[in-house]
Amino acid sequence: MKKALLVLAALVPTGMVLASTPIAVDTFGSAASNSGFFNVGTNGTFGENNGWTVTSGNVDVIGHYWQTPPSGLQSVDLDGSSPGAVGTTIDVSVSGDVTVDFFQSANPAGQNPKVIDVTLGASPAQSTSFNYVTMGSSYGDMMWTQESLTFDNVAAGNYLLNFTSEDTGGDAGPALADVSASVVSSVKGVPDAGSSLVLLGAALATLGLAARRRAQTV
Repeated sequence: MKKALLVLAALVPTGMVLASTPIAVDTFGSAASNSGFFNVGTNGTFGENNGWTVTSGNVDVIGHYWQTPPSGLQSVDLDGSSPGAVGTTIDVSVSGDVTVDFFQSANPAGQNPKVIDVTLGASPAQSTSFNYVTMGSSYGDMMWTQESLTFDNVAAGNYLLNFTSEDTGGDAGPALADVSASVVSSVKGVPDAGSSLVLLGAALATLGLAARRRAQTV
C-alpha cells in the first residue's frame, strides 16, 4: 500500500503558475499648478516624490502647455534646450520578466520621427518611436500612444530605468508620460481542475492495476 501511495503522490505534482507583481514607479507629479512647463538640468530631480533624475542633458516637465496624458498628470519633453534623458530606480522584488508600460507622443516640431531608447540597468536598449506627421498630433491633441517593452530574465534587485531622447539636436523632443512597471515570475501553484482529474484518474488506474497483479499472485 505504501508503494501505491508513493505512485499517487508522484502522479499529482504541485505545478507552476505565473504571477504578476506591480513595481512601484514614481509619477511625474500633478499638473494642477503647472500651467506651462519648467526646465530641469542634469542631476536635477522632479516627480511626485522627486523620484526622477535627469541623467543627461536637460528636459522640460510639461503641465498644461499641451494636452495632458490619460492620467491627467505632468509629462516630459525629453528635449529641453537640447536632447536629454531621465531615469528612476525601481526595486524588482523577484526574478522574472519585467514589463515597462508608458505613454509616448512628441512635441510636434523639429526632427521626425521621435525615438526613445529605454534601458533597465545594463540591459541592451529597446526603442520606441512616434511619427507626429503620420499621427497628426498637435498641442491640443497629443495622440498619446501606449507602449509596452519587456526585459527578460531580470534578477531581483534595484535597477535604473532610463529613457533617452534619440534626437540629434533641438528643443522639441519625444514626449513621455505615465510610466509603470511589473514583473512576471513563476511560482509554485496547484494544477487546474481538469489537469488534476486526469492525473488522479491515471493514478487510480495505476493503483487498480497494482491491486489486480497482487490478487493474481496470491
